[in-house]
Amino acid sequence: MFDVIYQILKNFTKTERRIFQVSSALFLISGLLLGILIFLAKTVAVPAPSSLYKEGIIGQPIAVNPILAGANDTDRDLIELLFAGLLDLTENYRHSEDGQTWNLTLKDGLKWSDGKPLTSDDAIFT
Repeated sequence: MFDVIYQILKNFTKTERRIFQVSSALFLISGLLLGILIFLAKTVAVPAPSSLYKEGIIGQPIAVNPILAGANDTDRDLIELLFAGLLDLTENYRHSEDGQTWNLTLKDGLKWSDGKPLTSDDAIFT
């Protein structure tokens, strides 16, 4: 079979050989580009499984403390990410008719980041 192809190519004139080379190059390049386009169309980027979370903020944190945050947007963003709100830590809550007294029941098994239990005294302190 290769002998037949070689004989055909050998019988080409110089112009025919040049046209065959250019058309073969265009055929290979277009096939490669078509393959790349199909690959890109059918490929879906998915995030790698991880427990890592990254978030960028603009500004310099001053006091990353819910009590001292003030009007600094950077501190408020970090506090939102790092600290849970009191109602996030409760199973249920009730308030009096006048809205002056609130009764909260903390969820069981709450712990600080160091493993110590979170108590109602901690909630009252903050």
